[in-house]
Amino acid sequence: MTRSKMKTKPIRRCGDGFSLALVLVFTGVLFLLLSGVLAWMTTNGNLTQRYNEYFDSVAAAEAATEKVVASMARDFQNSGVSGVDGNLANYGASIPTQAEVNDWANYQFNDPSGGPNATYVTKLTPWQYTNLNWKYTGFKGSNSTYRIISNARNTASAYGIASAVKQEIQIAAIPLFEFGVFYAPDMELCALNTDFTVPGRVHCNGTIYSM
Repeated sequence: MTRSKMKTKPIRRCGDGFSLALVLVFTGVLFLLLSGVLAWMTTNGNLTQRYNEYFDSVAAAEAATEKVVASMARDFQNSGVSGVDGNLANYGASIPTQAEVNDWANYQFNDPSGGPNATYVTKLTPWQYTNLNWKYTGFKGSNSTYRIISNARNTASAYGIASAVKQEIQIAAIPLFEFGVFYAPDMELCALNTDFTVPGRVHCNGTIYSM
């Protein structure tokens, strides 16, 4: 009795290759999504940091202009417009320093022309009697207008964002005859039997009341 050998061929399953391809496709899609999310997070973080640095630089530039405004107000109170005009060069050399706030050590302050460690200060209008630029219309007084500009940049940052702040201020002297009634302390009015009309502006540093 002889035995015959039966030859068999392995059956290849087409589904195995399809599953592998499907896994690779989904893996690639997931990697693309992951890389997109990471790129979005990185970009969003960089933009947020740039925004923060911009506003910090704006605050620094504003501090430089406010320092000049404070000096001009002090000189005007003490010496009038001549005291302000005589110190314009000194105002230009006035910038926030590390001795005032430690954070200023990381900032560079320039005027618009690029001059380092400087603030731009110039006089726009001469001292003259004309309309005043403030919230109350119709007032006149002797006044001059000045322009102050400062550029600030954080030297410790990799972005190097420079921000600028411009202020135009008006110093003025208002004569008392602009007012119909001007009281330094409280203004007390006695009750009258008839109407009492003041043909002009009324100013009081305290309280206006009637008895």
